[in-house]
This record gives sequence, C-alpha cells and structure tokens, in this order.
Amino acid sequence: METIILNETEEVNLSKDYIKVENSFGGNQEWSDKKQISDYGCGLIAFNDLVLYMKPGLRTKYDKKEYYLKRLEETRNSYFRFWCFRGIPGIWLSLAMKRFIRGNDLPYRVSWGVLPWNLKKRIKDMIRLYDLPVIFSIGPGYFRKNRVTFYERRGKTFNPVCHTKGHYVTVTGYIEEAGTGRLMLRISSWGNMYYIDFNEYCDYVKKNDNFYFSSILSLKKIT
Repeated sequence: METIILNETEEVNLSKDYIKVENSFGGNQEWSDKKQISDYGCGLIAFNDLVLYMKPGLRTKYDKKEYYLKRLEETRNSYFRFWCFRGIPGIWLSLAMKRFIRGNDLPYRVSWGVLPWNLKKRIKDMIRLYDLPVIFSIGPGYFRKNRVTFYERRGKTFNPVCHTKGHYVTVTGYIEEAGTGRLMLRISSWGNMYYIDFNEYCDYVKKNDNFYFSSILSLKKIT
C-alpha cells in the first residue's frame, strides 16, 4: 500500500452534510449487539443511510446511536425480513429501493449494477447531478486474498490505513485530478470517512471478482 498524491484537483461532494450519528460519518454496523448485523450488516447500513439522506426531515433526526439503531431495526423489518446468511445481495437492495421510491413517489429508476465502462460516469452523475449517495459494493473475491485499500486524506495526500473486500460502502463525493482523470472516491464505512482509488478498485474487480458483485445501486432521475 503506497501513499497517493493528487495535484490540481476538482472536488465534488453532496450538497448537504452526510448522516452524522454523534461523531460518526454515516452508520456503523458494529454498533449493533445483534451478531448478524454487526458481522454482515454493511448493506443494511448503506441502504438505511441512503434513505435517511433522500427523505426530507430524516437526515438529522437520528443523530444518537440509540435512535439510529432503532431506525435501523425498523428499516430491516420493513425492507429486509428475509436475509441471506452473509448479508444482503445487491439485487435485494434494488428491490427494496424500488419499494421505497414507489412509497414516497420519488422520480427515479433503480437497478443493481452498471456496465464497467459506465461505472465512473454513473457514480459522478449521482453525486453531481442528483445529489444522491451511492451504495457501492466491493465484491467478495472468493478464493482470492487481494483486497481494496482505504485511504485517509491530508490535503493532497492520501495515506493507506486499511483494506477490505466483501463489503458495502457509500460514496458521498469524489476528487479528480485534472489531466490524468485519476479519481478518489470519498466513502462512508464503519462510521468513518475514507477514500478509495477508483483505478485500484477496477483492477481488484478485474483480477479477483466481477462487475456484478462489485458494482453500485444505480438511481437515474426520470425527466
């Protein structure tokens, strides 16, 4: 894992502050005392945080852990009563989001997965044009040891801090280097802010996984 330095960057973030629970940056499945959620609840967290961001009045309502966990349980009971042993498949996230959108009369089309050559554009469009967080999957890479690196930012420098696979995160913004097009995605994971190098992610998927398990929950505005 090596330090990354970007120069002459453009930064784009969501227009509103992201979900904050006490001092967190988004939710954290490890707050739950239920083993299935604490071990495999990253998809539930990502879905819950997206819904809180999308629906007016909810984004700042659940700013204490006890309130947030109560809301998380309500979200699970409403949308994910049936649960795979190791978490929520992407297609189930898309079906749940379709129910949420219909129930709230929101103008979006929803699908799980984006073709590889369109992935970067769709992520940027959801952040920049629609002001929507992006549920983003780092696939399990079965029988492979490689993982995707998470970075912490200090100015133009990004320092590696940990790595993972088989995990959902939420993209809340991006930083792009002029000229090179190198893209760092700002993410929420385990209640912290990290960054992912988009090129490193794509290399991981090509070598260790596939672009079905490793993809995004795509929302496209109906005009």
